[in-house]
Amino acid sequence: MQPIARRSEVQALDEHLAREGLVESTIERVGYAVALEARRWLGGVYGRRVAVVEGTGNNGRDGRAAGRWLERWGARVRTVPLRSLRSGDDGATIAASDLVIDAALGTGSTRALEPLGLERAPRVLAVDVPSGLDADTGAVVEVDLGGAAVVAGRTATVGAIKPGLLMGEGPEHAGTLVRVVADLVPAAVSTWLVEEADVVAGLPVPRRDTHKWRSGLLVIAGSSGMRGAAAFVALGASAVGAGIVHVATRGEPLDAVALEVAPEAVVVRLATGRIDAVLAGAHRFGAAVIGPGLGDGLATANLVRRAVLSLEIPLVLDADGLNALAGNGRLASVLAGRRAPVVVTPHEGELRRLMPELVGDPLSRAGEAARTLNVVVVLKGNPTVVAAPGGERFVVANGTARLATAGTGDVLAGIIGGLLAVGLDPLRAAWTGAWIHAHGAAASSRRCVRPVELADHVAAFVGTATRVASNPGAAVEVRP
Repeated sequence: MQPIARRSEVQALDEHLAREGLVESTIERVGYAVALEARRWLGGVYGRRVAVVEGTGNNGRDGRAAGRWLERWGARVRTVPLRSLRSGDDGATIAASDLVIDAALGTGSTRALEPLGLERAPRVLAVDVPSGLDADTGAVVEVDLGGAAVVAGRTATVGAIKPGLLMGEGPEHAGTLVRVVADLVPAAVSTWLVEEADVVAGLPVPRRDTHKWRSGLLVIAGSSGMRGAAAFVALGASAVGAGIVHVATRGEPLDAVALEVAPEAVVVRLATGRIDAVLAGAHRFGAAVIGPGLGDGLATANLVRRAVLSLEIPLVLDADGLNALAGNGRLASVLAGRRAPVVVTPHEGELRRLMPELVGDPLSRAGEAARTLNVVVVLKGNPTVVAAPGGERFVVANGTARLATAGTGDVLAGIIGGLLAVGLDPLRAAWTGAWIHAHGAAASSRRCVRPVELADHVAAFVGTATRVASNPGAAVEVRP
């Protein structure tokens, strides 16, 4: 995983470097790394024209150090103070450059930036973060008052990734991300960017003698008018290896026809009193998913509350399961009565309804929700933030607009539930599931991926990535 550091953590590291007398040597290291990245991007720097836009802080000093290295390698370097660009001078230098190094404002800056006209340069390499972009949130500082942010083709972020490069408008301003001086990471980092290798390494290997009930999933979902939700949950769970999926749905009997898209699921109708029988047999399952497509109203709220408090297996609470407990602290009250782990999966609107008191950026709000509710929180978005009660946070940034399709969130609930059922712990199941979900959507050739297609792509990835044990007797060597 790649570390992600907030502004306060970077400032603490800077103070440590100052106390140890390491500032000057660190600036030289950063400058050299930025110069190397410039050389790679240009394909060589001899005779190339490079402009370094420098501010007054350490970010500007990093840029000057990079310029010195580039000059040693034969580049024609011009240092452009930020104030001269603000006054309109040196615009011609920018336009005539092969590369502009943006070293105007660093991670610690929260000042608004006037438009600099760097868009006239063919290439812009930002040092740490594009100037004018909030390093924590990805917001353009004071954009409503005329503030601007540099649009870079590439950003050489120092040590740890800054959250603002992944969130808000950050991706549109940062371009390609490159970590340089990778050992320069604050000691207090507790936020991580999930990568494919992390996901693959954590997928469990099924035992050779396993059977379907070792990874069963119970799904309580669906109602008249929203009967597809339960099917999509079942598809997601099957795609990641759930051995058997039982769906208890509030739909009318004919509504169960929608589950033909997941014919392997066992379907029962939640008629009056039927929930008791469903809950009584829940101990056979490895995990449960509650909520997608259940609808609203008092009956739904009572059903969800009863199921959450009764089930003693790991649980994913999603969509209408969350909405049923919104307001007046009901969600926190119900979850406090749980003994088994819970993963909740709100999108931004649902989190606002559930916990309107939360403020700040997605990392802060997801973290505070996890701490307050004492559950794993998956704050869905692009990127998605997964937070644990103990303070760990994970960012899943491989998402795509292809997921802006009805039903794909139901597939995600099934994926996370299925991963719980096959034995992953709740936190790993959450960030693994979010990454696999996004990866499956990216594999689509459609503008917006359909839930059935999404589940197929997820199944193909998991099937390829997971080692499955065979009986050694399947291949017996014979010696003459």
